[in-house]
Amino acid sequence: MNEADFEILMQFLSYPLDDSEAILELFAGLDENSEHGRPVRRINGDKKLEQFVWIPGKRKSRVVLVAHSDTRWDREYELAKVTGNRFILDGKFISSAGIGSDGRAGCAILWQLKDLGHSLLITNGEAGNPRKNIAAMSGSGWLKTRNKDIMDEINRFHQFAIQFDCRNSLEFKCYEVGTAGFRQYVREETGYRDAGRDGSKDINVLCRDICGVNLSVGFDKENTSAEILNAEHWNNTLSLCREWISEPDLPRFELHPTSSVF
Repeated sequence: MNEADFEILMQFLSYPLDDSEAILELFAGLDENSEHGRPVRRINGDKKLEQFVWIPGKRKSRVVLVAHSDTRWDREYELAKVTGNRFILDGKFISSAGIGSDGRAGCAILWQLKDLGHSLLITNGEAGNPRKNIAAMSGSGWLKTRNKDIMDEINRFHQFAIQFDCRNSLEFKCYEVGTAGFRQYVREETGYRDAGRDGSKDINVLCRDICGVNLSVGFDKENTSAEILNAEHWNNTLSLCREWISEPDLPRFELHPTSSVF
């Protein structure tokens, strides 16, 4: 792993576990340039879990890169700040109180891929708030139901979606938003193993017309004090995607093609 990538990973793992505001502000503060358009940040009034930052890509053959800014360590959102020392041992990040790699590791990858011309979507509220009866994926759910313009843009003008929020390494999940052809394409491009369809992530909500995949970013035992993040596994997915989505003509995968079987 090069030094610049390592420093970015350290930066994103150093944000407070109980607050995603700094990450959302970081992406929302990007200047419009030749590779992407002006960031759009939308919040549903005072419902901070129902928000997202959308950064449209400009390249012709583009995909949507997705990560969530919150982590399960801030699932109550009003509890005292979670604190704990963080260590690096044999290339793995560990902590006495959790490191928030579920979500934050994916945001770090989006940051390092931001200049490739693809669209970026950073959501909040992936974990929801059970005590307040707020459903998981509240940010992407609000986008789907109340932000039709962004929802249509995602599904009409992108080839497929990639989320960075899968545990372990060398694995991917498409849940119910990947055709057989798309799953085969992901296997061929990544060499990763299909880890099945159980669970639900932002792509399940967002992928209406296009296929989506969730890639491993190297974390395990997430949302516990035993959480770890393997830096080399994280870097493997980052390096793989740098090459993969730099290809000039990425194919489009329709979620409901007339001749495809799931």
